[in-house]
Amino acid sequence: MIAYDSVMRFALSTGLGAVILGSQPHAAASVDLPGSTTVSSIELTEPFHAKGKWQFVIRQDPPQETGLGTVPGNLHFCFVKGSAQSCFNSPFNVLGSSQIEKPTPTSREPILVVELVDNVSGTGSGRSTLIWTYNLKTDQFAQIFDHVVGHNTNGEIRVITIGPLAGDVVIDRAGEHAPYRYDITVYRLEVSEYREILNYAGNSKYNDGNPMPVIDAEMPEIERRLHFWKPGDPLPTPARTHCSKLELRHGIEWCKAS
Repeated sequence: MIAYDSVMRFALSTGLGAVILGSQPHAAASVDLPGSTTVSSIELTEPFHAKGKWQFVIRQDPPQETGLGTVPGNLHFCFVKGSAQSCFNSPFNVLGSSQIEKPTPTSREPILVVELVDNVSGTGSGRSTLIWTYNLKTDQFAQIFDHVVGHNTNGEIRVITIGPLAGDVVIDRAGEHAPYRYDITVYRLEVSEYREILNYAGNSKYNDGNPMPVIDAEMPEIERRLHFWKPGDPLPTPARTHCSKLELRHGIEWCKAS
């Protein structure tokens, strides 16, 4: 299930509004949209052991003039099989990454993960992560994850592929009211569907001085609540920060000053 509730909370707060819902698939006459250029193309058949010869193509509109000046054009995503294409539009216009990943080191089936890191069209700044899986019976790709977080408030959506949370997706969002504590949500992949397994108000606060990303800072509490860590165990190694010394401050993991 695509979690439109959380998507729309961000969309409404940034002015994106219902434009996010425009990312629903629709038939496209051609993947070569007028004036657009290909920014990514991934062969899907072999990695997913697909019946059909599938390709995932990302196209981008030409730069456009706005009240903020010239900005990149919007992105278009297309699943292509022969002469048939299924495409949808995105209000985002900066591609972070597009790659095939194994949710866990032992996973048999991969997932297709697309990360959009910004929206510079003047309607708000955000990060979006979309995930698809392949259905062998139908020979189709299905979107199973679609979430957006605010970029300006250090929101992050992280697909975990190693460690005790391998296969999960962790999201942090800054609260709307002071002291702006981050909400932490964890989703687990079960039978080609992401299901929420944890949600809590974290101890991290916006601009609290911790040099570590919120998800790394909250990892001891995340793992404690999911019964992977307990006080006295070594602190989880941060994935996004090099730190020689770690300490726990009020339930938050910090880089300890030398």
